[in-house]
Amino acid sequence: MADLSNCMECGGMVSSEANQCPHCKTSRDGIRGVKCHVCGGLLKFSESIKRYYDDDEKSEFFHHACYQQVSLKIVEKNQTINCPVCSEPNHFSYGRRERNWRTHFKERINCAKCGHPYEYEQTEENDPYTNCMYCGFLLEKNLEVVVKNPYGGYDSYAHKLCYTNERQAEQLRLKEYLENSRKKSEEETRIKKKKEADEKFESKLRGAFWPGLFMGGLSLAMGIWAILLFGILFGLYLIIGNE
Repeated sequence: MADLSNCMECGGMVSSEANQCPHCKTSRDGIRGVKCHVCGGLLKFSESIKRYYDDDEKSEFFHHACYQQVSLKIVEKNQTINCPVCSEPNHFSYGRRERNWRTHFKERINCAKCGHPYEYEQTEENDPYTNCMYCGFLLEKNLEVVVKNPYGGYDSYAHKLCYTNERQAEQLRLKEYLENSRKKSEEETRIKKKKEADEKFESKLRGAFWPGLFMGGLSLAMGIWAILLFGILFGLYLIIGNE
């Protein structure tokens, strides 16, 4: 059922099913405001900084202040690598990547002290920079927040500004959900194994029932015949002894 709410842009009353605001002509996406990709807060569509991606037809929105704090590009950064022969620290610079472009290359270095040539391989693992898991902009790993992967595997990184209390709570809920799911799965597996073991044991009992019953009956019959034979022999002994 449709309800009325205030347009984020002009404050006019708008139906929840309206395709645009009848007062300011804001599109459906802007009536309730857009969410900042950094802090997660709502803001007016007209006051946001927009980032579009043509490949997947999605848009991202930012407060101006938030955008300024996370969009600073690290174009060049010095790296210090010790020479494997004389241990002299040698410096070199490497270019930074754009969003979601993986860095993987080899840098040839000639030691400034002994002239020894060697290579340094730049990979995701030893790269001091990566993309924020929320806003996608670059960050320096040792200055920001490590976000543990609840599924296991590699951890992610986020700007301190992006890692809001709401997102922390969301991560905690996800972690608790996965932990409860794991415990539930383990309990279901334990019950299933116990049931299979019980069924296997019962099957063995059923399989051994008739052979056991036959052997028991045969043993009982042999015992009865042995008692009768003993009684007959004992009776004959008494008869012969009295004569």
